[in-house]
Amino acid sequence: MPRLDGKDTGETPVLRKGVIVNDVDRLILEAWENLGPGIMADAEELARRVARRRSALMTRPVRAWCLAVRASDRRITPAHWVIWPEHAMELDHPEHPYEPIEHEVTIQSYALRKFCRPVRTDSWGEEVEEVSRKLGVNKASGLSLARLGYVFTERRIKGLGGKKRGKAIPLIHSWQALDPAGPSRFSRPDQLWGSLWEFLPDRVPDDFEQTLVRRPVFRRMRYGRKGVRAYGREERKQMQYRDEMQLIGWRWVCPGCRKEVRKVYYPVAPRTLFDFLGFDPAGSGVEELAGPPGSFACTSCHGIHSFSRADERGWNQVVSRLTRGLLYGREVKRPEWYRWERKRARHRQLRGRPAVKREGVFVRMMNGWTLEQIALDMKMSKSAVVIATSHICRQEGVKNRRELAAKLGWKHEQPLNAWERHLARGRERAEMVEPLLLEGLSYADISRRTGMGLGSVKVAAVRIYKKHGLGKGEGKRGLGRKLGVELSRYGVNEADRSPASSG
Repeated sequence: MPRLDGKDTGETPVLRKGVIVNDVDRLILEAWENLGPGIMADAEELARRVARRRSALMTRPVRAWCLAVRASDRRITPAHWVIWPEHAMELDHPEHPYEPIEHEVTIQSYALRKFCRPVRTDSWGEEVEEVSRKLGVNKASGLSLARLGYVFTERRIKGLGGKKRGKAIPLIHSWQALDPAGPSRFSRPDQLWGSLWEFLPDRVPDDFEQTLVRRPVFRRMRYGRKGVRAYGREERKQMQYRDEMQLIGWRWVCPGCRKEVRKVYYPVAPRTLFDFLGFDPAGSGVEELAGPPGSFACTSCHGIHSFSRADERGWNQVVSRLTRGLLYGREVKRPEWYRWERKRARHRQLRGRPAVKREGVFVRMMNGWTLEQIALDMKMSKSAVVIATSHICRQEGVKNRRELAAKLGWKHEQPLNAWERHLARGRERAEMVEPLLLEGLSYADISRRTGMGLGSVKVAAVRIYKKHGLGKGEGKRGLGRKLGVELSRYGVNEADRSPASSG
């Protein structure tokens, strides 16, 4: 049998640093046994494949081989991490009462090996508080998305731990190992990369030490829910706390770009197939892969490459990484369990499906309901109702609801929209202001008599002048001449003055 380095000795290959038990590694080894001798015999082909090591695919670290630390991890405390100043997180300190401050965190290999391990739950189930403490997240909101995404199996037990009153206590359990700094819902890296991610903390040097700056992030506290329209704009502004802010988490200051980031990453040198075999088929140190920088930084500074099974490139990336660019994905057989899939299921919108919401809006429009009434009854936002009505009018080839009612012969009268109400209100104000202008009253007198604002009176007067085709500067006297009413300088006809008033 030919050796893995291309020389035929009749001996079976021996793995020097361990035994390959992963299906992916086994398939790659079989492919290299078949294709390796031919690649090694062709100098041009070997040089072309070795040159792939300088490409971005091979130089950028993979997320599965990066150690990550979250800034908002609740397990970062002075008990196991070196924090300066030590009182930075104390809320009762006289220098910063009720408020944590910016501080420095010294990351050491001891803390990484203790808190960056995968988290496993008991098969019987554990309480939510205990699991959240292991992952370093908030009990209330830290596990909510993971529980809704069926990451955990959940069952409830009444009276657990002697708690006879109240609701049943939930016990959660996950069959997968959880990554405390995982990309989504504490998910572990894809199983194509093997189990190396569980031992990444052990790959960090024993004397490793790096100091990072961590800053608190505050947001304003508000009453009620977002988008509640029960109060006016000024009332909502007054209901905000002006001086007090709420701590929502922490951010690292990246040592490279100085930006605030949620996570920092430590790339670890990959363990490829030839590390297990104990030799490099290229045989030259010129094209050796340079090791990643041994420091924490953000994903942009390290250029971390993400992985996806959604297309063909994912399998090629795995094979190229594990063989240092000497094999392509098309040359290695895929495992039987390998599937092209997405982490989040894609929901396709089929053509011809019934639009239930739009049909409900159409029926209520036919009955003469306003937009506000439709939104309240169907539990929709007003903007969504406006979009639905515009779709309906576009399908029928009309401009508004009135034309739609006339086309379809609806019996109920259609309400005015916001723009039509604005125009109708303007016409009503103009009809109210016009006779008062002919009496010669000033804008201030008209405002006091009608109860309208001074600005509204001026807008109504401009509308009236424009309606009668009056130019700039003609004003009330020009309006009187236009309508056959003579106004004096003081707004009252001289002939109408009584002797007493003239005296």
